[in-house]
Amino acid sequence: MIVVTVNFDKNISDFENMIRVWKRTARKYMPDATIKVLEIPAPEKIKRSCDKYMAYSSTYAFVEMAKWVLQQNDNAIITDADIMFLGDCSSVFKNEFDIACTIREGRCFVNAGVLFYRNTKKGRLLLNKIISMSESIYKNPEMFKNILKRYLGADQAAVSILAKQDKILKLPCEIWNSEQHSWDKFSKETKIVHMKSSLWDLAHKEKPRIEFYKNHNVYKIFEIWKSFLKAGEW
Repeated sequence: MIVVTVNFDKNISDFENMIRVWKRTARKYMPDATIKVLEIPAPEKIKRSCDKYMAYSSTYAFVEMAKWVLQQNDNAIITDADIMFLGDCSSVFKNEFDIACTIREGRCFVNAGVLFYRNTKKGRLLLNKIISMSESIYKNPEMFKNILKRYLGADQAAVSILAKQDKILKLPCEIWNSEQHSWDKFSKETKIVHMKSSLWDLAHKEKPRIEFYKNHNVYKIFEIWKSFLKAGEW
């Protein structure tokens, strides 16, 4: 099994500490996996009217990871870099699927920051389809502006469309990709946390964009993340 994320050669958003925790937690909980950080060029910045819906750097990173995974001969967990693992995620492959995504409540019901890929013929076909759909959307953003506005990113749109067609397995974010819509359900069963939104702010010593009450799970999660950040080098 491969666990993969990316890092841009020009750090465009201060991911150094995020990458550090990503590596440490991946190695801690999945010692037998191949842990890979792809070093890729930073995406070109182009100003467009739909940029606020593009999530271009995330889509670009996802497509590069997905293309790399297709060159390997193994199952894979494809993630954003702002991820913290809290359990052995190889257990996900006990489920029957070729591609699995994580879902939450809301209009934009998929968070594509974590995607599970099984190295099967159908898995390869589906991942290639996600890549081609993502590239079509982000290369023609004005044409797909309404889709981008709804799904907040080309890769997320592609995964969402296939999920709505029941072509890929849908897993709960509260276990497999705990993000701001599911932090209320954070528990000992949670295997992956997405350090986005207010957690990103806390990790960068900024005021949280969403305020939470004092004993909310978000602060518990942040303390766990800090403990891994302070841990010695692996």
